Amino acid sequence: MQTKYKTGSPFTLFTLLTLLSCSLTFCSGPNNNTPIADTEKIAITQPLPAYSRQTTTKDDSILPPKNLYGVWGGGELSHVNAAEYPFFKGWYIIRQWKEIEPAKDSFAWAAFDEQVQYATTYHLAIGFMIWAGPHAPDWLYAYGVPKVSTDTRKKEADFPYYLSPVYKERYFNMLKKTAEHIHGLPAAQRNNIVMWMSAEGSTGDITPYKGRPINDKYNISEEDWTHFKKEVWTYMYQVCQTATPRINLLVNQGNDGRYFNWLMANMPNVWMKAGNISHTYQFNGEQEYYNRLQKLDANIQQDSSANRTRGEITVSGKWFNTNESWNMYALISSCLHFGLDIFNTSPKYIKNPADTVSFNFFNFYAGHKVAATSPGAFCVLKDALDAADLNRFPESKYGPLIDPDKKEQYNKEMDRKSKKEQDVSIEEADQGIRLSDIRNNYLSPQRIEKILAEYAPYGAQRGNIAEDSDTTNMQKPEIQKPKKKGKSPNRQGRNTGKQNPDKEKKKSRKEKEPGQLTNYQKNREANMVINDIGVNLLPDNYYRFLVQYSPNTTSRGYWRVGPADAPYGRFARGFDASNGMTEMLFALDKNFFSGNTLAQPVLIKVIYLDKGKGSWALNYFAGTKKQAYQVQCNNSGKWIIKTIILKDAIFTHQLPHSCDVSISYINGDNTIFNSIEIIRQ
Repeated sequence: MQTKYKTGSPFTLFTLLTLLSCSLTFCSGPNNNTPIADTEKIAITQPLPAYSRQTTTKDDSILPPKNLYGVWGGGELSHVNAAEYPFFKGWYIIRQWKEIEPAKDSFAWAAFDEQVQYATTYHLAIGFMIWAGPHAPDWLYAYGVPKVSTDTRKKEADFPYYLSPVYKERYFNMLKKTAEHIHGLPAAQRNNIVMWMSAEGSTGDITPYKGRPINDKYNISEEDWTHFKKEVWTYMYQVCQTATPRINLLVNQGNDGRYFNWLMANMPNVWMKAGNISHTYQFNGEQEYYNRLQKLDANIQQDSSANRTRGEITVSGKWFNTNESWNMYALISSCLHFGLDIFNTSPKYIKNPADTVSFNFFNFYAGHKVAATSPGAFCVLKDALDAADLNRFPESKYGPLIDPDKKEQYNKEMDRKSKKEQDVSIEEADQGIRLSDIRNNYLSPQRIEKILAEYAPYGAQRGNIAEDSDTTNMQKPEIQKPKKKGKSPNRQGRNTGKQNPDKEKKKSRKEKEPGQLTNYQKNREANMVINDIGVNLLPDNYYRFLVQYSPNTTSRGYWRVGPADAPYGRFARGFDASNGMTEMLFALDKNFFSGNTLAQPVLIKVIYLDKGKGSWALNYFAGTKKQAYQVQCNNSGKWIIKTIILKDAIFTHQLPHSCDVSISYINGDNTIFNSIEIIRQ
C-alpha cells in the first residue's frame, strides 16, 4: 500500500509564504521506508528538439550575459519598470501553458517574445517558467485527460491528471516546442536567456495539486509523483544543456532538500531554487540549510555557471512591514551569506527608496563564490540567540531546553516527524530543519524568560503577533508561549479520511476572514522572523570572505538600533568596555589575494552608529600593527559610513588571532557597528 498525496487546506493570498516554504511537509513517501536511490537513472522516452539530438555538449563559444547575478524583476516588463528600477540584473518571465498553446498544436508566442525583447533592450538576463497544473489548456480535457477537481479555496481548483499518457505526451510536446522556439529566436534575444525553471506541478511548488482531489482515484503517490518529476527534469536538462549557449535548468529541490542528492548525482550543473532563504531570515534550522547549500560551491570552482541558486521574495502578513527597510537589509545580508545568486522580486515589493541601498549591496556581491575573484569581502554584524545551544546557554543556568510539562508530547511529535521524514528520503541533516521547528515550539518558558532577561536590554525580543493587533510591536519584547499541538490549517500531505464538506465550509469561514492571518500563519511568522530566540540558528554574523574572531567574546550583540528610516538597524554589534569587549578582529579569506604577501590597495568601509561620545580606531597590518584613523562620535543618532583607501595593507593574518584588521575601543561610550567591508582597488 502506498501513501497517497493528500494536499491540505485551502489557499489564500495570505498563505502564499506559508505554502511556499511549508509545502515540503505535504508529501509522505512509500511506507516501506526504502528511500529512492540517489543514482536512479531516468531514460528519455519523449521526442527531443532536433538541436538536442545532434549534440551532447554545450558550446562555450557564445557566452551568457555578464553580471547576471543579483536582483531580478518579474512580471510584465515595460519601459517604466526599467527606468524606475535600474538595479535589476535580470527579468523573470512567467507564462501559462494555456496562453502559449490556446489550441492543440497552435502556439502563440507574441506576449512571451515581447517580454524577451524588452529585457534584451535593457540588457537584462532572462529566465522563464511555464506554468502547467491549473494553468494547463482546457482543450486537454477534450482529448481524454481527466480533470481533477480539488477542495482548495483558490480560484484555480481544477488540475490535469499528470499521469495520464495523453497528458504526458502533450506536456512533453509543449516543452519541445518551447525549446525549438527559443532556439529560433534572433541571436541577441536568444543569448540573453540563461534560465528555465521547471514547473511540472502546481506552479513552481513541489506538489501536484493545491487542495485534496475530490475523487480519490486521482491521488498520486509520492513515489509516482517523484518519478514523473524526474522524467521532466531529465528531459529538460538534456534540452537545456545542449542549447547554444547553455540554458540553465532551475529545479525546486524542496526546502528540506529531498531532491538535492538525486539532482547533484544526475544533473551536475543544475540550478536550484532556494525558497526559504529569500522568504525570511533567522529561521529555525537554518544552519542545516546553510550546510547543504555550501556543497554547491565545489562545482562552481570548476564551472562558474553551475549550481547557481534563485529565490523569490514572497513575504506575507505583517512582520516585514513593521520596518521594511531593516528587514530588507537583513534579508539581503542573510541571502548573501547563504550564497543566493538571484534574488527575484517584483515592483510591488521594492517601492521603498531606502531599499536601493540593500539591492546595490546584493548586486555587488551576488554570484561571487570564489575569494580570489570576488570584488570584495564583507561582514554584517549580528548575534543569534540559539536556545538549543547548551554551551552558551547551559541548562544549569537558564533552565531546561524543553518545557517539562510538554516533554511527553514533544517526544511523541519528534518521533512521528522523524519517521515521516525518513519515508521521503530526506538526509538526516535536513530532517533537523523540521525538527528544529518542533523543538522551538516546545521551548521551556523559563528558559526563554531568562535569555530575554539578559538580552532584552540590548533590543532582543521573543515576539508574538497578537490576535487583534494591526502591527507587531518591534520595540517592546514579548514572550511567546509554546504553540498548542494540533494540525496546521495549511498543512498538506495528511491522509485524514473523508471530509465533511459542510463542516469544511464552516471551518473555512471561521478560520479566516479577508485581511486576517490564521493562527498558524501568525505563529509561523513570529517563530521565524519576529523572534530573536530560535533553534539551530546561524551562530553569529552574516559574512562572505571576512570572518570575525570569536564574536560573542569580543563584542556585544544588539537588535533594533538607530533610526527606523535607515536600513542598518535590525542587527548590530558593539563594544562592551566594562566587560573587556574592546576590540573586534577580522580575518580576510587567505585566498582573497591568492596568498600574496605584498601590500594590497584596498578600500575599507565601516558603518557605525553615531550615538554617544565614544571614540574608536580602525587598525591594520603594514609590517606592524598600524592605525588607519580614529573616530570621535558626536551623538547625532545617525548611521555613518566611514571609508578609507589603504595602499600599504598586508593581508597575511599577522594581527592577534591570525587576523588582518580590527576595530578597537579608545574611550567613552560603547560604539555600535553594522558592518565592515574590504574592497579591492
